[in-house]
Amino acid sequence: MSGGGTSSPLRRGLDRESGGVLLGGLILAVAVLAVYANSLRAEFVFDDEGWIVENAAIRRLWPLTPHLLDSPRPALSLSLALSYATGGEDPLHYHLFNVATHLLATLTLFGLLRRTLRRSAFPEEVRGASLSLAAAAALLWAVHPLLTESVTYVVQRCESLMGLFMLLTLYGVVRAAECEEAAAQGGDASGGVAPRLWRAMAVAACAAGMAAKEVMVVAPVVVLVYDALFLSDSWGAPLRRRGLFYAALAATWGILAALRVGADDQGDSAGFGRSAITPAQYALTQPGVILHYLRLSFWPEPLCFDYGWPVAQGVAQIFPAALVVGGLLAATAWGLGRRRPWAFAGGWFFLILAPTSSVMPINDLAAERRMYLPLAAVMAGVVLAAFLLGGALLRRVLPTGPARRRTGAILALLLLLAAAGGLGALTARRNALYRSALSVWEDVLRQRPGNPRAWYNAGVIHGKAGRRAEALYCYSRSIEARPDYEARVYYNRGETLAAMGRLHEAIADYSRAIAMDSRYVRAFVNRGAALTALGRCDDAIPDLDRALQLDLRSPEAWHNRGAALAAKGAHGEAMRDYRRAIELKPGYAAAHYGMGNALFHLDRPAEAVAEYGRALAARPDYAEALQNRAVAWLTLREFGRAWADVRRLREVGVEPTALVQALRAAEGGDGGRRTADD
Repeated sequence: MSGGGTSSPLRRGLDRESGGVLLGGLILAVAVLAVYANSLRAEFVFDDEGWIVENAAIRRLWPLTPHLLDSPRPALSLSLALSYATGGEDPLHYHLFNVATHLLATLTLFGLLRRTLRRSAFPEEVRGASLSLAAAAALLWAVHPLLTESVTYVVQRCESLMGLFMLLTLYGVVRAAECEEAAAQGGDASGGVAPRLWRAMAVAACAAGMAAKEVMVVAPVVVLVYDALFLSDSWGAPLRRRGLFYAALAATWGILAALRVGADDQGDSAGFGRSAITPAQYALTQPGVILHYLRLSFWPEPLCFDYGWPVAQGVAQIFPAALVVGGLLAATAWGLGRRRPWAFAGGWFFLILAPTSSVMPINDLAAERRMYLPLAAVMAGVVLAAFLLGGALLRRVLPTGPARRRTGAILALLLLLAAAGGLGALTARRNALYRSALSVWEDVLRQRPGNPRAWYNAGVIHGKAGRRAEALYCYSRSIEARPDYEARVYYNRGETLAAMGRLHEAIADYSRAIAMDSRYVRAFVNRGAALTALGRCDDAIPDLDRALQLDLRSPEAWHNRGAALAAKGAHGEAMRDYRRAIELKPGYAAAHYGMGNALFHLDRPAEAVAEYGRALAARPDYAEALQNRAVAWLTLREFGRAWADVRRLREVGVEPTALVQALRAAEGGDGGRRTADD
């Protein structure tokens, strides 16, 4: 009887706790899905094109080798391959994965905070409200608009994946500690799950995080700080008691080291000696950037996809920001030295920002996605501070317990709903911007009209949509903003000018691109084509030879040299180049068309007809190929087939008047009886 009486209140307490956890998780899930529902049909933006649309590696999920060995971020590559396997290039499937990752990270943060806040390092009032405080902090974090870049910008799932794995690493650590504590007290060790299994999960999560993004490098240090503050009685205890575990965590750095060695050719946007910015310039700029991040944590307006943040020019310029950020860093160091639990929030914030916001130069000096995990510390700190300060104020105003608790609960709920509702509305509004890639860049330009990359990318989008005048304007604005920005701006403007028939101007832009990058293969290829179109074949061929010296596997270079040779009348040599282009790029319509022209000029019209047919098989609306094939049929006196091509020309919007006249003349009296509809 007594045993039943004792266990019943305990069981009811556990049931209430479980029910609260389930309710909290449900609220968080509904909130995340609500604020990110309108992100599911967002377009691919910026680097999404390179990682998804132009990335052949993600077309196959199996074998895993290309993802594991050839990508600097295998977890990202594998996740993109999974999204491609389920939905091809439909953005919906990629966004579903991103939202699901964010939801899992939110639930993990909720669990981690709940279990952390009920530890003895915190006062009784905090421990008693740990579930509500954890849910509130996780909610504000989950719906905060500062996270939209990490969730809605598809490729930045590497940030949310890394965040999820970091949180899972810490969650495994705290669960292992709880198992040990339960076992030491003689109770049920969390359902019989051994501490070593939770720690094995933590190591696995840490390893996966290393494969997601390089910021995970700080995870073992973050775990050590957490262990020392919340699970141990001194700074030295974690390593003494769990040395093997920390050795395993440290071993995951080997994964990151191997990936970085293999990623030496992944670009020059980050790293010592690889960025255009020096470590000193970068470090000098970061206090202002970090202070900006903090401001956005409390007032997330306006957000910017691409800041184009200027490099700080001197200490005086950044002194106020350095004073604030330096003060926060000093307070964190002081708190950590004295093992104050609140200092973990500062340690979490500064440690996770350290790889991207300290001294290692990255061309993007500021990026909102870097706040994905650091924001969790800010939101947890805000919720905890509001709870403690609010409680202190209420004790002054309402000394009686029940009234104070009811009033406090109502006020806390109202404040939470107002804050979460406001943040969620801003997040939904921000997600709406991603429905169009162009609208993202136009928003950047409203805020940063001098951003050359924003003008360039707006130009690319206009160019793909066939809006050449708009593309030309954007490329020119990019060059005005920063003439030495990138060679590709001049190259793309040259392409646009060439498409508009302004070949002399196009050649000048290709030349500027080559002056900035002497190994720019496509610039040599296109300048050669433009020179050929102007009849300057002797000038074109050296450009195309240079392109082939740089890249023998460029089908465009082979094709364009073939065209230049053909324009000089060297049709036999041209055919050899066309064949090589087709070998490298089967179904290359322009090369088959060139082959057909060369064969026709060599008095081999039957073979020319076959090549024109191959060009049309690859591109059915290829008007030039239809017209020249009709001429070849006419030469072969295959009048019926020639008229069939005339009809197809009319279907694609071309009226071949001269060809029709030639056909009628060739057919004699029969041609004169044909109608205009033949």
